[in-house]
Amino acid sequence: MTNLATSSSWDFYREMTSIQSIIDVTNIDRYSTVPEDWSIFITDVVSSSAAIAAGQYKSVNIAGVATITVIQNLCKDLDLPFVFGGDGAVILAPNEFTSKIQHALVSLAQLVEQQLKLTLRVGCIPMRAIRALGSDVLIAKFEPSPNNRLAMITGGGIQIADGLLKQDDSPYLIHSNQLLPISFQGLECRWNEAKSVNGQIMTLIILGASGALTPYGEIIRQIKAIAPMSRPLSHDNLPLSWPPKFIMAEMRLKAKNILSRWLQLAKFTLLTGLFKLIVQAQKTNRNSVTGKYIDLMIKNTDDIKIDDYLRMVIDVSASQKNEIIHFLDQLESENQIKYGVHYSDSAVFTCLVSSLDVHTHFIDGNDGGYSIAAKGLKNKLVPPGPSLG
Repeated sequence: MTNLATSSSWDFYREMTSIQSIIDVTNIDRYSTVPEDWSIFITDVVSSSAAIAAGQYKSVNIAGVATITVIQNLCKDLDLPFVFGGDGAVILAPNEFTSKIQHALVSLAQLVEQQLKLTLRVGCIPMRAIRALGSDVLIAKFEPSPNNRLAMITGGGIQIADGLLKQDDSPYLIHSNQLLPISFQGLECRWNEAKSVNGQIMTLIILGASGALTPYGEIIRQIKAIAPMSRPLSHDNLPLSWPPKFIMAEMRLKAKNILSRWLQLAKFTLLTGLFKLIVQAQKTNRNSVTGKYIDLMIKNTDDIKIDDYLRMVIDVSASQKNEIIHFLDQLESENQIKYGVHYSDSAVFTCLVSSLDVHTHFIDGNDGGYSIAAKGLKNKLVPPGPSLG
């Protein structure tokens, strides 16, 4: 584990050594402490359960990914760690950018309320506040393909930050009268649901009782042993149906003018139809531009991640599901973990695309996914832990 004193500031995350194996993300020696002069920025959709019941879960997902998109576009010269949580997101940045990021997040929250009819809670918690409470934030950098990075976070600080943000009259809620123009460049929502190949999409949120990484490595290994072909996105279930069901939510954020929105909707619907035909023709040709993009897309899906919690979206058969639940129940009976689970017949994903070679695909179980799983976990925590949704 890298010592705090040896961590640089702006280039802290960029200079970290990447991890290529998902199992290695549970090795604490691969983590580095976040610099003292950084802050945690958190967003989450208020009353996400009600939004899900109203059929708005894809919009809930988009609001979370939009957090990452807006800050990444604002801080283009920085390499920043982020984690998508289903109904919100976490991203960390140097304090020099705090003012700009706060204005941008308030602008995002206003737009999300106007266009998606959702309330987005936004907050900023300095690292000094986390450490003053005896907790910390440690980061690892998982690189599933060259130049595509997914942050893994441990140390307990994100749990603390989430709890601080959701207190009544929290001093860490962001308020601003200054709205900034914000960019959604790269945010894309043009794929339909990816149907389960094995039978069921299982969305898991797991919290180790020790608050450390200790049980997560064994859980990942056991689940991979039980269900070795459980990635929720594959060449077998690329969602090539058309027209794109969720594109209007993307257009609502990107184009406030109704005429412009419909023109863009028509444009991207046609382009998506053309892309579908190209993918159908070339997806099996791994050497084509399309084949390489699809391969990277599958690699760059965040189906396993850590943000103090272990989050997984997996595609399993009925027997595999039962075996996994039996294994998790055993760990829970031994007080090693608590967990929440959600089942659906498909997965949904929202994309952040920078280029043909750099793109991240944030995945969740359909019809509630992480948000419903989080509710189940919260009900098991005694005393109740920080709100997860």
